[in-house]
Amino acid sequence: MEEVAKARARLARLVARAMGSPERALLRAVRLTPTYPPTFIVGVPRSGTTLTALLLARSYRWAYIPDLANRHPEFTLTLSAFARARYGAYRGSLVNEYGRAVGRNAPTDGWELFHRWFPRYNLGDEPRENRLGELRTLVRCLELIYCAPFMVKNNNSATRIQPLRRTFPDAMWVHVTRDELDTAVSLIGARRHFGVGLNEWWSAAPPAYWNREFSDEFDQVAHQVVGVEGAITAGLASVDPRRVVTVSYAEICATPGNFLARVATAYERSGVILEPFATAPRAVTPSEGSVGSSADRLRLADALARLRSESE
Repeated sequence: MEEVAKARARLARLVARAMGSPERALLRAVRLTPTYPPTFIVGVPRSGTTLTALLLARSYRWAYIPDLANRHPEFTLTLSAFARARYGAYRGSLVNEYGRAVGRNAPTDGWELFHRWFPRYNLGDEPRENRLGELRTLVRCLELIYCAPFMVKNNNSATRIQPLRRTFPDAMWVHVTRDELDTAVSLIGARRHFGVGLNEWWSAAPPAYWNREFSDEFDQVAHQVVGVEGAITAGLASVDPRRVVTVSYAEICATPGNFLARVATAYERSGVILEPFATAPRAVTPSEGSVGSSADRLRLADALARLRSESE
């Protein structure tokens, strides 16, 4: 029975790929340019990037990749249009489980879709920049579906800032930061939840350490937290500050309205008025995922301290 199930799953994937080929052919044949500056949300995994995306999605009108389309990336445009018509814009909860919100129309990171153009964890592979015109066209099509600027949270964007900047020179960037130790503790929890092995990566791999061998998961997580944050800082260093909104997880939870106003102001400077949907909540309850055990916190604090001392 297991072999039959695997065969059926493989057949379903082949059919989806074949049926989806006209959409991919369209993206390769047509060259469109987005009307609005897209927004890329970047941050270390478990730093609050998903909360940030959901907060933005509930507060303003955006184009994005809905959950329904994310499940079948060969039909991204078709299923995005269906989700928009059938379910409307996202009005769900800010609650998410390891980066995934509930709802067919919930915004997602487009994980599989972006791997058409970018490597997964082998950062030694070059992105397919000669094909990124397809991504530009796709973003424009999503703008037309949703009648709004495109927004995406994908932690791997931390490793793609330069090619994304070349593809979208007018892009906006939301950089989410969080206490290093809290982030590391939450990241350890995610790795254990998904059964990620030592020297395997969960979410974004740090460009400086992606192929390094580690002695234990605490050392690996410390390098991931420091390495991904360093990649973001370096990647955004030459971006016009008016196109970068840096916000801490603590600020988002305590005063979400202030953060939303900063994003709206950044767009206004570009001549774009974001269409508001709902009033911002007064505050957001911080996640309990960063509490962890005292033993984990001590070992992660030690690993982070050792890494920092080695870098000095």
